[in-house]
Amino acid sequence: MAGMTVTIEGTNKIKDKLFNGAVLTKPVKTLFHEAALEVERRAKINATRRPGPRVQTGRLRSSITSTVQARPIPLWAKVSTNVEYASHVEFGHSQRPGRYVPAIGARLVQDFAPAYPFLFPAFEAAKPKIDHLMAVAAKMIEEDFGK
Repeated sequence: MAGMTVTIEGTNKIKDKLFNGAVLTKPVKTLFHEAALEVERRAKINATRRPGPRVQTGRLRSSITSTVQARPIPLWAKVSTNVEYASHVEFGHSQRPGRYVPAIGARLVQDFAPAYPFLFPAFEAAKPKIDHLMAVAAKMIEEDFGK
């Protein structure tokens, strides 16, 4: 049986058009940026309203930020907070009843502080918007690639 060689010409042109032009970069950057901002916005709302944590300073809410990878084509976006107690708010935590907490001006009465999730519900609520953004990005890529 004789071997057969297939050569596809023009793949470099396709690669250049996709990665060196704006065919992928602009729609994907827009998708990641807008999706991250949507999750960030919803997380800030969740960290503020009732039912939710007793907001005293707004530090948690104001610390929620979004970052998009800075490559020509981003591969990830991140919504996060640097506040050390954020995971306690998101997931709840055990505590010692009777301990005085100056920040709330009272003694703890429960052995467990309930969770007030703000990040995961924000992502879940943003999924329809993210799906829409993905469809818009796909349409932009398809239209620009044909040019």
